[in-house]
Amino acid sequence: MNTQLKQPDNIIEFVVVDGKKESALRSTVIPKGARFASQQIIQALDKTGKKMPWKRFFYFNAKLWVLIKESQNPAAPWYFFGRVPRIGRVKKSTNTNVLKTAVSNAVELWLKEEDPTVAKKAGKRRAKGAAQTDLNCAELFAGYLTVNGCDSFAEAPDTLKTNIQSARLILKTLYPGMKENKVAVRELYSEETVLDFPNKREKEARKLAQKKFGKEDHQSIEMAVAKTRGGAARALQKIRNLLSRNKQPLKKKYEKIGITLPQECFDYRDLQITGVNASWEKYIAPTDATIKNTFEKIEDYANTLKFDPAGTTYRRKGETVKRVGTKSGSRRKEVAVASIINVRNYHIYLLFWFAVGAGLRTKEIAQLRKDQIQIKEGRMTVTFIGKGNKKAEITVQKSAAKRIKKYLNSDDSDFVLGGNWNYRYHIVPKLLRQIMRSWGWKTEKLIHQLRAYIGFRIYDDFGLEQARIYLRHANAQTTKNFYIDKFGDKEATNIDLDF
Repeated sequence: MNTQLKQPDNIIEFVVVDGKKESALRSTVIPKGARFASQQIIQALDKTGKKMPWKRFFYFNAKLWVLIKESQNPAAPWYFFGRVPRIGRVKKSTNTNVLKTAVSNAVELWLKEEDPTVAKKAGKRRAKGAAQTDLNCAELFAGYLTVNGCDSFAEAPDTLKTNIQSARLILKTLYPGMKENKVAVRELYSEETVLDFPNKREKEARKLAQKKFGKEDHQSIEMAVAKTRGGAARALQKIRNLLSRNKQPLKKKYEKIGITLPQECFDYRDLQITGVNASWEKYIAPTDATIKNTFEKIEDYANTLKFDPAGTTYRRKGETVKRVGTKSGSRRKEVAVASIINVRNYHIYLLFWFAVGAGLRTKEIAQLRKDQIQIKEGRMTVTFIGKGNKKAEITVQKSAAKRIKKYLNSDDSDFVLGGNWNYRYHIVPKLLRQIMRSWGWKTEKLIHQLRAYIGFRIYDDFGLEQARIYLRHANAQTTKNFYIDKFGDKEATNIDLDF
């Protein structure tokens, strides 16, 4: 095969069968005077001028773009690689090993804007500024706050913040270093995101777990990976909330403020997201000794003394870190940092007993006012608006009510846990979780397990339906799968092996 150097800087033309010539390039620099047809595929060369079997260039929209294979397997898909205007750096599978189809898919998925050379041939002229720009993630987040009546992220309710933060975690993982206004919304809401985000998070979690526990501690590593897998799946679910409110689409509300959601957003709602309950499937229930020790040790906090932070630890990036300072709080800039030296022991005590004695969720306890606790027919009763904005009335267990009553009015605050929202919802629960870990609890949702425990005890004495009612579940299967089964004994046939 003869080769002839046409341009010393980049392009080479190979003479192939029947005297036809095939162009080849070393880079995406278009040589002076070169002409290519729209979507024309060009052979890639290495620095020595040798053909690269798993790399191609193609011409579109006055630029050269790259297709590569990450595997030398002929069945492996081609990947599109490049920096796309208004999207940023893209490295995505075209989902095909057929070269021409890969080019077509890349154009359709990431380069939809009409090729100027094609438009010119058709006699079209673009009006200045008429090109359609992609909606980027920063615009979506700002629009989401606006349609929900919030002027800023700092003023938004925790639920809205969590939804946006889930999206930001995905962007940080898949597009490290890229600003939100450089990533298109259709990239966030894509099938690739559902596949790539959990995989990348799991890979990072496994590496950290191996470093922490050692490569031979298979059980601890798999528990850490399962926890990460569940968190990734929940994040993928939460970004659906940016598109709807109370299961009602926000499409029309977005359109009223000038935002048009791309079709990918609506397609995303139909994608199946798995792994949400990954950590529950590998759940290790506390032993009888741990539960007994917990109910004994919590009495150490039945006093009005200040919490003593000396010698305590906290969790950071999956590792236990010894506390050096006395500050603890949310890392969000807009939330004031609270001091743990101002925490009173009885607030930790009340949080524990409202969780285990009334089956309340952490957020419900943090929101609970003292005037919502009343005595009805001789029993302590809590009336509040719970999950799903549903009114609930719970009768507190007698043993818990006796302890709660003693410390309920130990301060002048209107709220059961006193202080401001950061204190009630972040600081006090964080310390109780830390304490429970020191008592041997290994599950992910520590305080929520106290709620699960009272559900199990009610089930054990009164049956599944009464447990479901007390825990305020719409479905008894939820009560059984995620609460009862976590504490219930697994029955097994007993075989006498004594001969």
